[in-house]
Amino acid sequence: MNLTKPELQLANLDNFTRLWQAMGADERLLSSQLSPQLSPQHKVFLSRSWPYRFWCENLMASSGDGVSPDLINHLLQLPGNSVIPVWPQVEPAQESLEQALMDNGYSISFELVAMGLTVEAGKAVNIQETGGLKLITCTGEAELNCWTRVCSEAFGYDIDPDVIQGLAEDSNARLVLAYENQQPVATALLFNSRYQSMQVTGIHQFGVPEKYRGRGIARQLMSVLLAQSVGNTDFFSLQASVMGKGLYEGLGFKEQFVIRNYRKA
Repeated sequence: MNLTKPELQLANLDNFTRLWQAMGADERLLSSQLSPQLSPQHKVFLSRSWPYRFWCENLMASSGDGVSPDLINHLLQLPGNSVIPVWPQVEPAQESLEQALMDNGYSISFELVAMGLTVEAGKAVNIQETGGLKLITCTGEAELNCWTRVCSEAFGYDIDPDVIQGLAEDSNARLVLAYENQQPVATALLFNSRYQSMQVTGIHQFGVPEKYRGRGIARQLMSVLLAQSVGNTDFFSLQASVMGKGLYEGLGFKEQFVIRNYRKA
């Protein structure tokens, strides 16, 4: 599987936006340019609850023109907890969206780095499954509630349990809870998608609560997840914080692009 660098970027982007849709999002069509009666349309999505994302697909903007008034009006009406990600390294038209955000009272809240790991045919990923952690795939109510509690603690925000229940019923999603000495110590959400002819496995909500950090749990869990999935995928994708980037680089992931996330100032 030999995709170009831009195609691999789009494979990563496609996976996490498909996940946001699977979490529950409403879709609308907006005018793409300054003359609505003449221009094509693009899609915008707004999460119904957590993760509170608003994002655009097929965004088009002419150089110097900026985004359409239709989109700007939509930005002004978004709920106050909305998070708006931009990825101009992948879609240059998002530079105009980013400028519109800054012009209308939004500022950067946090940044993530999209990273990828290609599985080459005939070659094993340089990882080994290690012992010490017990992994379960959460399906029942008690397991899902535990996953939600541990993941919320790891990330420092509340996760909507109804969203997690819906993902548990999605055949493309796997909710993983890791135990050490009978204590739940880490979470992960694996989400499978296809981009062109490539099978993509996105690794999301990969978190260890602060009280369990510094014991190698994250590296051990990621190694196990990669080893378990390597035979069934062509490409692993994730979006890393500054804290996690070094871990992923050590396991072979390569930086692809930056995602800047905006909120109302």
